[in-house]
Amino acid sequence: MRFRRILLPGTTAAVVAAIVSALVGGPNIASAASTSLHTVLAQLHRNSKVSERLNAGFFRAPQTQGFVGSMFRPTDSDTAFSVNATDHSLQLKAQRPGTTGTTDGQPDATTQKQKVTIDPVDQTQGVFEAPIQIPNRAKVIKVQASYADSSGNNTTTNGTAAPSGFKFEVLSVGLTGGSPTELLNNPAGLRSVDGRSSTDTLGLANNGFQVNNSTTRYLLRVTIDDTNANTKFYGFTIQYVIGKGVPGAPS
Repeated sequence: MRFRRILLPGTTAAVVAAIVSALVGGPNIASAASTSLHTVLAQLHRNSKVSERLNAGFFRAPQTQGFVGSMFRPTDSDTAFSVNATDHSLQLKAQRPGTTGTTDGQPDATTQKQKVTIDPVDQTQGVFEAPIQIPNRAKVIKVQASYADSSGNNTTTNGTAAPSGFKFEVLSVGLTGGSPTELLNNPAGLRSVDGRSSTDTLGLANNGFQVNNSTTRYLLRVTIDDTNANTKFYGFTIQYVIGKGVPGAPS
């Protein structure tokens, strides 16, 4: 024979409270449990509000990313350059290896080959690039270039005088290649100030650009037209804000 226990809904809470009170030893244990649950829920609610405000602050505040000179690579693999270990600045060397050489006229006794010394050639210009890698749909709102530009001695590879030691560019290129688009407010790029050490804010076209990593790649470019030992490229700094559509961003 099976026995079934039936309790009316109105008496359930009273029975549970009585049992808990008997086991724990206090008539107020049920109300204490209720109060504790209320406290926990209230704290969770407050935590969620704090988290929401922190997230909103993160997504609305500009994020900063630095690109030091040592991160840049020449577009021509034959370009000769040096990187300073102390400040990671980039410098263009006055000469690079050429394509011809001279022999010493003394063949090796075993191989019968002569030692060839490659003749260096002068270089007056080098182009260096670094990719911009930031979250998709972020909007770049500020770009700065830091440099030390010695006075004079600026000559391009075509032999013409350059107005300063550096030219800065921010470019977008389609994933399949093609001609790059200049994202600065001057289609020819912006130059450093000759004879000055500075951090310049570069004007952006349309006050900035929104990144679309699915169709486009973005890069920073610096052209160095000076081989003076006091001419150094320290790097770029960009600021960006994360736009709508990024997971977690406020609407």
